[in-house]
Amino acid sequence: MLSLKSLHTTRISKFGLLAEKLGREGVHRAIAEHKSAGNPIYFTNQDGQIIKELADGRQFIVEIFLDGTEEVGKRIL
Repeated sequence: MLSLKSLHTTRISKFGLLAEKLGREGVHRAIAEHKSAGNPIYFTNQDGQIIKELADGRQFIVEIFLDGTEEVGKRIL
């Protein structure tokens, strides 16, 4: 028989897993919509470099400056 504490923990764990799943799905959907509108997305890779991914899937390493300008560097994909 489950104790009240373990039942509560199980519910929280299930809720947490569901929240993570829904969050991931929402992020993927937002990225797809953003790219389908022709906009690039930016993210960092495992080396901490800023990557700019264009709507067509091409990826470039970029440097973004404090004034908001960017320098597009090497194409990586």
